[in-house]
Amino acid sequence: MLLQRMLALQEEERGAVATALHEGIGQGLVALQMALRGMEAAETVEDARGMLTGLRRDMGSASEALRQLSMDLRPSVLSDMGLTAALRYEACAMEQKTGVETSVWAEASVPRLSANAESRIYRVARAALTNAAGAGRAGLVHITVAAVDGGISVVIEDDGVGFDVGAVLGGPIEGRYGLAAMRGQLRPLGGSVEINSTPELGTVVGIHVPAPGATLDETDDE
Repeated sequence: MLLQRMLALQEEERGAVATALHEGIGQGLVALQMALRGMEAAETVEDARGMLTGLRRDMGSASEALRQLSMDLRPSVLSDMGLTAALRYEACAMEQKTGVETSVWAEASVPRLSANAESRIYRVARAALTNAAGAGRAGLVHITVAAVDGGISVVIEDDGVGFDVGAVLGGPIEGRYGLAAMRGQLRPLGGSVEINSTPELGTVVGIHVPAPGATLDETDDE
């Protein structure tokens, strides 16, 4: 049942990407095509110039949709500047979108891992941030990134409503597939996800990927 649910989540993600491509980019390209046809049929220079204004607007919208989709799949800052910079970007974006106050502290010695490893850690951390701002109803989230024996540790703490971890893990499978999916992301790296939470006292999510496990699976499954 858990495997089926995880596969269903993957299919939902694919569906979301397909929808974004169709609605954000596909429709934008259709609008561009129609605008170009209109310019070809324009009878005066003024008419063509008016259509050109709309064409530029549509091109801007399509470009922004493509940029946002690319960022959702894998932010360029993750490839260019590493995990810490990507988490700072994600925290800032979440703060602007939700109003949740965020802070990030990172050691200067945090190592760069493989693209696959950093992508997996980023996905798990982003899921924890999303949970904190959403179901967790947090007002403050703090992220700590540190080097641990050549590996990476990411700790995400929030002051949200918290929950009974034991009750969730011992309850219906639907209530714990999120944690299972997070652990599944890190399993090929030999990594782990630990959650400590108390109702009304917030939640702490600890992510750890050891140095040896960071190179176990070099195939990026973007």
